[in-house]
Amino acid sequence: MNRKERGICLIINNFNFEKSRQNGPQCTRLENRNGTEKDEKSLNEVFSRLGFRVEVKNDLDGNEILETVGSYSKQNFDNNDCFICCILSHGNTGLVYGTDGQGVAISDLTFCFRKCLCSSLNGKPKLFFIQACQGVQPQNCVPVESDACNASHVDNVTSNDLIPGEPDFLLGMATVLRCSAFRHPNEGSWYIQSLCSELSAHYHRGEDILSILTKVNEQLSKKCVSNKTQMPQPWTTLSRKLVFNLPASPVSHITPNDN
Repeated sequence: MNRKERGICLIINNFNFEKSRQNGPQCTRLENRNGTEKDEKSLNEVFSRLGFRVEVKNDLDGNEILETVGSYSKQNFDNNDCFICCILSHGNTGLVYGTDGQGVAISDLTFCFRKCLCSSLNGKPKLFFIQACQGVQPQNCVPVESDACNASHVDNVTSNDLIPGEPDFLLGMATVLRCSAFRHPNEGSWYIQSLCSELSAHYHRGEDILSILTKVNEQLSKKCVSNKTQMPQPWTTLSRKLVFNLPASPVSHITPNDN
């Protein structure tokens, strides 16, 4: 990465799920996601420091998530090195939830950036980091909360369904399929806080993103509460090592609140 502006880091941060609770029993009550503001702040700080223009969208429903991510895939990235999308929400197998309780397939979001739809990112890394449960397998710990609900989910989803079969995609998931991911109501989620901590600690040493994600896995594998733990999982088609290095001058934060 050597361009003055590395690229855009889009953060979709869903906190308020009141709309889903008003829409009826689409799934077991989706509580507001206390602590997610800590994750947004940490992601904003670390990716701004790494030269990305950070843009934050708060409390999007399902259609708005699809429309927002789709609109970014139509932008021109000729002068950028990379695109990053971070989604902080409730979820289930292969899905993230909008604030209205509508499930959005992760594959629909990553597939927006295929070669045929976003040619200006051809040969450039497209990174997606998802903080959301991918199932309801019990892993409840105190005082953490679960980013899941008991909706029906698609049991035949596999890792191959989540990212295109093309080079240069990376999907960093907070948890393996069908399992829960945890978020502390005061300190933020296990995965995002570990990701930001490891990025901050190792980017200046020239370590590539997969090495950093391996350290995240190691850190969370040792984090046990009441004999419960959480195992993140990265899936990747990256064709080269991806190393974050500091730009000449950090890019300013941009944090619009569209809702």
